[in-house]
Amino acid sequence: MNSILSSLNGVGIVMLVLIALVIFTVFKGVCIVPQGYKWVVQRLGKYQQTLEPGFSIIIPFVDRVAYKVTTKDIVLDIPSQEVITRDNVVIIANAVAYINILRPDKAVYGIEDYEHGIRNL
Repeated sequence: MNSILSSLNGVGIVMLVLIALVIFTVFKGVCIVPQGYKWVVQRLGKYQQTLEPGFSIIIPFVDRVAYKVTTKDIVLDIPSQEVITRDNVVIIANAVAYINILRPDKAVYGIEDYEHGIRNL
């Protein structure tokens, strides 16, 4: 071990550090998005793109995955509400909403909480 370390001079150590940095940067830029999700990427804090499921490459240290949005069906239980009809009959209505996110960028940036918005709609 000492013979290996003694044979490495300053240039060899710098080269090892640079190679390690390059390998780290390459792994930081590779994204594998799982099936059933879409990832929203920001470049320097601004929306850049939406990554589809599969293999993707982003610019390391500049781009970052800001949100991971599911594209699977989401079941929202709407709480019971009392409704008064025209003939003054009280009806208690209960609902279930099935939603599917088609545009993750709009779901993330267009509204504060899309589930809350759908429940109130």
